Amino acid sequence: MKIFPIIFILFLIQSEIGFAQQISISDADGKPISNAVVALQSLSNVKPVFSISNPSGEVDFEHLELPALMNISHVSFESYSDTLFPEQNKLDITLTYKDTRLNEVVVTSQYLPRSSDQIVEATKIITREQIDSRASNSLDELLEQEAGIRISQDQVLGSSMTMNGMSGQNIKFLLDGVPVIGRLDGDIDISQLLLSNVERIEIINGPMSAMYGTDAAGGVVNIISKPMVSSKYSGNINMYHESTGHYNLDGGAGFQTGNSSFQFNAGRNFFQGWSSLDSGRYDQWKPKEQVFGGLTYRYVKNKYSIGLQSNILHETVTNKGPSRITPYYAYAFDEYYKTIRFSNKLTGSYTLTPFSGVDISIARSDYKRIKNTWRKDMVSLEESLIPNDDMHDTTLFNAWNIRTKFGKQDENALLNYQVGIDFNIEAAKGSRFVNSTENISDYAVFSTLEYKANKKLVIRPAIRFAYNSNYKAPVVPSLAFLYHLSEPIQIRLSYGRGFRAPGIKELYLYFVDINHNIKGNDQLLPEFSDNFYLAVSHTCAKEKVSLTSELGFYHNSIRNMITLAQPDLSNSLFTYINIGNFSSHGINAKSEIRYQNYNLGLGFSYTGRSNIYADSGNFDSYIYNPDFSVNTGYHIQKLSLSVNVFYKFNGKIPGYGIASDNSIYQFYNDSYSLMDVVVRKSLLKGIVDLGVGIKNVFDVTDIRSASDGSTHSSSNNYQAVGTGQSFFINLKIKLHER
Repeated sequence: MKIFPIIFILFLIQSEIGFAQQISISDADGKPISNAVVALQSLSNVKPVFSISNPSGEVDFEHLELPALMNISHVSFESYSDTLFPEQNKLDITLTYKDTRLNEVVVTSQYLPRSSDQIVEATKIITREQIDSRASNSLDELLEQEAGIRISQDQVLGSSMTMNGMSGQNIKFLLDGVPVIGRLDGDIDISQLLLSNVERIEIINGPMSAMYGTDAAGGVVNIISKPMVSSKYSGNINMYHESTGHYNLDGGAGFQTGNSSFQFNAGRNFFQGWSSLDSGRYDQWKPKEQVFGGLTYRYVKNKYSIGLQSNILHETVTNKGPSRITPYYAYAFDEYYKTIRFSNKLTGSYTLTPFSGVDISIARSDYKRIKNTWRKDMVSLEESLIPNDDMHDTTLFNAWNIRTKFGKQDENALLNYQVGIDFNIEAAKGSRFVNSTENISDYAVFSTLEYKANKKLVIRPAIRFAYNSNYKAPVVPSLAFLYHLSEPIQIRLSYGRGFRAPGIKELYLYFVDINHNIKGNDQLLPEFSDNFYLAVSHTCAKEKVSLTSELGFYHNSIRNMITLAQPDLSNSLFTYINIGNFSSHGINAKSEIRYQNYNLGLGFSYTGRSNIYADSGNFDSYIYNPDFSVNTGYHIQKLSLSVNVFYKFNGKIPGYGIASDNSIYQFYNDSYSLMDVVVRKSLLKGIVDLGVGIKNVFDVTDIRSASDGSTHSSSNNYQAVGTGQSFFINLKIKLHER
C-alpha cells in the first residue's frame, strides 16, 4: 500500500517534466503525409504548441507538459483529434482522405492551400491524372482541348494562346509562382513549358493585376511542379513515341533522408520535322530538340522550411533552306534558333500559428535566344557559319523576382488577410535593342483582405501600390465576391483594374533582316484596363453520381492597347503602336458528370472582340467566334484500363487584309475540329502505365486563310494548325518504396 502514493507522486512529477514525443502521420496506404499541422495544448497551459510534419510524416515535440489535447489538420484529409499521454513516446496516426473529387486543393493567390469550393476567384484545375489521360507533353498540347482557349502556332516563334478574348501579353504565366520571362511578339512560347515534372495546372479566370501586377489583367496560368518525395526513394521513367516523328525520353528520381528531400529530373524531346507534302528539305513544321533538367532540395523542420529549385531548358529549332544547285556547287542556307531558359529559386517559409505564416521567394530567371545562319554543303554535308552579322542575332533577358507575403487564413475566422511585396527587375541585352542594353523595374506592395460578412457571403478586396522605372504606375484595386446561394450553388463576381507598362521589346527593339523589319517605339503609352468576371457554379454528389457545372460571363476593356502594326502601307516597317480602345466579352460554360467509372465533360465558349477596323469599312463593331469541347472517359476497374476521347471544335475567326488599292477587306479563317483517342492500361500493380492512341483523328493540317503575311512569314492562303493524324505509344515506369 505504501508504494501507491510514491507511484502517484512520480506520475504528478512526470506530468510536469518535459517529454520528447514523436508523432508519425500517414494515409490509409501507409504513405507519409507532409505539411500536416499538429497542435498540442497541455491541460495545464492555455497556449497551444504546434508544428508541421516533415516529408517523412513525422513531428517531434520536446519538453511537453502531458497529458495534452492533440489536433491534426491537413487540407486534403479529415481532421483528427485525440489526447496524448506521457507513456505514448511514439504515436502512429492514420488520416482519412476528404472527398476531393469535387473540391480540389488550390494554392495560386491563396494565403494557405485550400479547397476549390472556398476560393473566391473562378479557378480551373487540370490534375496530373488529366494530363496523363490526354497524353500531353507540353502546355500548348494540353490547353488546345480547353474551351475558351485558342492556341496559335508559329514555326519559329512557337505557340501562343488567347483566353477570354485576351492575348497572351495580358496573361501571367507562372512556374511555381515565379513569372516566366522571354516574350516573343508579346507572347510566351508555351510549347517550351513542358509537363513531365508537373503535378497540376491552375488557371484563374478574371483579373489578377492587384496580386500579380503587369500582364495579369486577363488571368493567371500557374504551372505547379510535382511535390517532394515523402518516402526514402522514388523514381520514374517516361518514354513517348509518335508516328509524326516525336521521340521523347525523360525520367526523375528523389529520396528523403531525415528532414531533407532531394529530387531531380532530366529528359530529351526530339521532333524530326513534318510536312503535309513532300517538299524536299523544307519542313512545314520545323525540327525541334529540347533538352531539359531540374533539381530541387527542401528542408522541413517543425515550423520552418527552406527550398532551392533549379531548372534548365535548351531548345534548338532548325529551319532548313532550299537546295541551291549550280554547275559547281550544291548548297543550302540553314537557320538555327536556339533558346536557353535557366531559372533558380530560393524559398523559405515560417509558420507562426496553424493559420498564419511568412513566405519568401527569391528567383533569378535567364532567357537567351540565339539565331545563326549556316551554309551547308549538300555534297560533303559540312557546315560553315555565314560571316554576315545581319544573319545572326543573340538576345538575352534576365529577371529578378522577389516576393514575400505574410498572411492569416482561418476558415472559422471572420477576417483573413495577406500583405506582401513583389519586386521585378528585368534587363535585356542584344544587337536588336537601340542601346544594346535596356532595363525596366517594377516595385510593388500588395494587400488583400477576406471578410466573411455572414455564412453565405465572402468579400475579398485587394490593392496594389507600385513604382515603375519607366512609367507612373497607378494604384491598382480589385474586388471579388463569393456568395453561397445555397449548398450546391455558388456565385463569384470579380472586378479589377489593370495596368501594363510596355515591355522592353515594345519600347526598344530594333530588328531588321530578310524576314523582319520591326522597330520599337519609346513613345508608347501604358495600357489601362477594367476587367469583370461573373461565374455561377453548381456542385452536387449523391452516392455514385457527381455533377459540376459553371456558367461564366466576362468583359474586358483596355485603353491604349499596344499592338504590332504597319502604320505606313507604302513600306514594310512594322512598329508597336497604341491603337486606342479594345474590349472583349463573352460566355464560358462547362459541365462534368461522373457516374461510377464513367465521366463526361462538356465545354462551350462564345467570344466577341471589338473590331479595330470598324471605322475603315462596312464592318461590325464586334467580331465573334465560338468553340466547344467534349471529353469522355470510361475506366474498367477489373482490367485497370481506361479509354478517353477528346474533341474540340474551333469556330471561324474573322481576319482582315489589305487589297491592292490599300483598302481593308474582311475574311474568315476556316473552322476546324481536333479529336484524340487515348487508351491507358496499368500493369504490375501500378508500376507500369502503358498508353496508346490516335491524335488528330480527322487529319487536320492546314486551314484556309486570306492572310497577306506578317512580320516574319511570307504571304500565303493557308495556316498550319496540326501535323496530321498520328499514332502514339507512351510507357511510364514508377518506382518507389513499398
